[in-house]
Amino acid sequence: MSTNETHASVTGAAPSLIRALRQAAELATERGRGWFGVEDVLSVLLSERRSVLGHHASEQGLTREFESIRDLARSIVPGTTAGTSTPVGPATVEATVTGPDADELIAAIQS
Repeated sequence: MSTNETHASVTGAAPSLIRALRQAAELATERGRGWFGVEDVLSVLLSERRSVLGHHASEQGLTREFESIRDLARSIVPGTTAGTSTPVGPATVEATVTGPDADELIAAIQS
């Protein structure tokens, strides 16, 4: 049996984006999928404890509305989707960091 596999390489991503992508991959694995999509990423971004959007919503008195949107995003994250061509997973995000601040950036990714 052959499965579909996808690979991507991103250059110049902020540590917070790499961390979010990794969390989206973990969410997909928790849901029994070998792939992650925009629903997983959206759910993770809205659930991030340091979310700029969440902070801004709070400052604007929109906490309840933000929480409703966050809950909606969580509700559309798919569960297990098995099929003959479904990736066997788990989904992963690998990152390479070089340069004088590499240790600090890696720590930010892993936090």
